[in-house]
Amino acid sequence: MKVELENAYVLHSRPFKDTSLLVDFLTENFGRITLVAKGARQQKKKGNFLLQPFVSLRISWQGKSQLKTLILTEITSHIANINIEAENTLESHINKNLEGNYLYSGSYANELLTYLLPFDESNSDIFYIYVNLLSSLKNKFDLEKTLRLFEFSFLAELGYGVNFISAAATSEFIEPNKQYCYEPSEGFFCTDSLSENQKNGLLVSKNIFDGSIILAINNQEYTNQSVRQTAKYISRMSLDHILMGKKIKSREFFR
Repeated sequence: MKVELENAYVLHSRPFKDTSLLVDFLTENFGRITLVAKGARQQKKKGNFLLQPFVSLRISWQGKSQLKTLILTEITSHIANINIEAENTLESHINKNLEGNYLYSGSYANELLTYLLPFDESNSDIFYIYVNLLSSLKNKFDLEKTLRLFEFSFLAELGYGVNFISAAATSEFIEPNKQYCYEPSEGFFCTDSLSENQKNGLLVSKNIFDGSIILAINNQEYTNQSVRQTAKYISRMSLDHILMGKKIKSREFFR
């Protein structure tokens, strides 16, 4: 099998044998794949600097076994044949694409994709959700809104989308003047029928939300701080539910 010039991004890499790398890529048409980059740990090997996150690439690979070999890597926004004199300048440009919290956010997204995306399952929608995320990060758009839009879109593509329009079980429309609690993988439940003790328990766990805030999240209106906090809480609950105990290390950067 040989695949040529597939759009891709590096998600993660790790040492393999003496001089090579195992590289996880997010690709446009093949989903998440792992390839062997032979000799990639040799510093003098031309083009090694391209095998890093957040760089828009075209890659080619081949092989008959389950573990296939990377045979070509080129950056999509520059000519493929990079001369030695230009290489240092281009490498410097690539490394400056994301900085500070925008860089940490990109790393966070890569961790989520690495942990939650199955191998070899085509989903071009996820690829373009990721492309849109990187574009927003590189343009330094509103960081919290950018992350929430990515997380909720990613959850939906995985089959765990959050319904911000209607309540679970009853399917009644969420009303702005009522309060709701949230259960991952199930949805929002109106608290009208709960006892005072139950409501107080939800208040203690901070799992009670005004319907107006839930509807604001649905409308992507993130100017209000309460909306931001609620959206973050709901996305984290949803992601932690499917991560099943796996820790996202890049979250530590935001503490």
